[in-house]
Amino acid sequence: MSTFSFRREERITRKDTRGKNWKQLGETEHFRLLESENDQGLTKFGVFAGKKSGSAVERNRIKRIAREFFRLNKQLLPKGKNIIVRVKRRPEKIRMSELREEFLSLLRMRDLDEKDAHSPH
Repeated sequence: MSTFSFRREERITRKDTRGKNWKQLGETEHFRLLESENDQGLTKFGVFAGKKSGSAVERNRIKRIAREFFRLNKQLLPKGKNIIVRVKRRPEKIRMSELREEFLSLLRMRDLDEKDAHSPH
């Protein structure tokens, strides 16, 4: 199976969101990154976009781009985690090239948070 796939078992379902301790790892102007543990050893990914983030067409496009980013960059994410990107508000331009930098900055924030958690105080 291709490493650039986004299989059904890698998607976050409603069942995956219940009863979890979600930790906010980063925030940009348009997105918020949340993470929780899972016991399946997989990296699971989901995107949530409420009605405030645009029309159905705009929300679906943002979600499609976020899933595509995950599919192409999932090797950057740790195994055994549930990752959610929550759309705070609609970006002015909804293009992969513009949103890619924002998603990468969220991952950098996550990495910095992870390093802080493991460093001795």
